[in-house]
Amino acid sequence: MMKIFKKMLTVLLLMPLAAHADWSLIELNKSRVAGGDLIEYGSIAINNSGEVLVYNNGSPFVIDSDISSITRLGTSMSATEINDSGQVAGWFNVIPDIYSPHVFITNHNGSMIDLGDFGQPISPGFGVIDINNSGQLIVNTRPFTGPYHAYLTGPNGVGITELKSSFLSEYSAAYVSVNGINDHGQIVGIDYGHPFITGPNGAGRTYLSTFDDIRDPRFIDVNNSGQVIGNNMVNVDRDYESAFVTGPDGIGITDLGTLGGRFSYSYDINDSGEVVGYSTTATGDRHSFLFSHGGMTDLSLLDIVVEAGLRDIFVLDINDNGQMVGYGINEYRQTEYFILSYTPDTIFTPQSIFIPSSLPPPPIPEPETYAMLLAGLGLIGYMVRRRNKLAI
Repeated sequence: MMKIFKKMLTVLLLMPLAAHADWSLIELNKSRVAGGDLIEYGSIAINNSGEVLVYNNGSPFVIDSDISSITRLGTSMSATEINDSGQVAGWFNVIPDIYSPHVFITNHNGSMIDLGDFGQPISPGFGVIDINNSGQLIVNTRPFTGPYHAYLTGPNGVGITELKSSFLSEYSAAYVSVNGINDHGQIVGIDYGHPFITGPNGAGRTYLSTFDDIRDPRFIDVNNSGQVIGNNMVNVDRDYESAFVTGPDGIGITDLGTLGGRFSYSYDINDSGEVVGYSTTATGDRHSFLFSHGGMTDLSLLDIVVEAGLRDIFVLDINDNGQMVGYGINEYRQTEYFILSYTPDTIFTPQSIFIPSSLPPPPIPEPETYAMLLAGLGLIGYMVRRRNKLAI
């Protein structure tokens, strides 16, 4: 009888804490998983199986799709990405509690494989950027002083290829950074200021002339159709920065616009071409968005989010099933991490693409909002995802 009671209690604890006909919200901080662990720090990424990679005080965890069990990967380490097989990539300290990072990938039974430091000490802010479903990794490294380097591995992390610049004869590896890889091995990144997309398995490099009239394009990720997401400055005054998405293989570009303000930033794209990120509104507030069905849906204003008492949310990752992970501030002024999903019943009425033309100077944010913005930008630098997901 006691076992039955415990199972019933577990089911009650793991039910979505808020639900509507067309949206579902699970607040991870309030969802205890098997063993009594309480998620306290942050969701990083979600795969197509619904497994969530989270980070909790120096220890990465993988929560299974029904949030009934949790696996701790280790301590004194960080993980940034998880693929559909459940393989996780990141870095760990060879000497516990002393910064001595090596790259790792887990195999299919969850054990960790040490891939070394790629010949370059990994300074804070660099490391594993992404992993695809073959277990290919892209890695940025940089010693504490000196140039930085970009690498591609083979499947399951076996074999390493350095990606060098096409524009410099000296220090030719020093100006390439990579940000995303899809399941075909296509990579997006920046080569000495030039955005590029590669062919399968990193072969060849196409520099996208689409961006010749746009300042400072930054590529964030690429899906399996070769659609690229990123951010760019659209004029020399740097007073409007927008998220964008390209067509297949990086051809063509769609400016995603904003939610009424001056800025929008993209974090992740799924294979349906749906993009998550955040944008400022006409009043200067920062809201998270889902770009789908031809326009932006303001996720911060969803009834399910408002009724849960969440504000200042960041949605960081989206899988092919429309499940999104992120964090915000709850009614107790604490950081709350969540899974937000739409359902087959969801009716999308997105805002039409809004391109700012002549806007007044942006308002000065409140100190609390500014602090949240900085925390979010810091997490972008930390991530990822992709995931993110520029660096660990």
